[in-house]
Amino acid sequence: MNAHFMPEQATRSLVDVNRVKDEFGELHAAVRILSLLVHEFPISEGMRDLIGWQALHVEKLADGFTASVEARS
Repeated sequence: MNAHFMPEQATRSLVDVNRVKDEFGELHAAVRILSLLVHEFPISEGMRDLIGWQALHVEKLADGFTASVEARS
């Protein structure tokens, strides 16, 4: 966890989120954004655990949605 968030980190993170969005869709990009919040910003351990749990839940939903769409194709 970084004590100080630098602008260049934000730029790298945004580029990474856009790449994930292009490759995996918006739900997976949302998971990546939650992950960035956990690792890049100084937040409490309890909040980090909560965000991590939510990210895992969203990722499972995204995987299920992707599988459902692919099955219909």
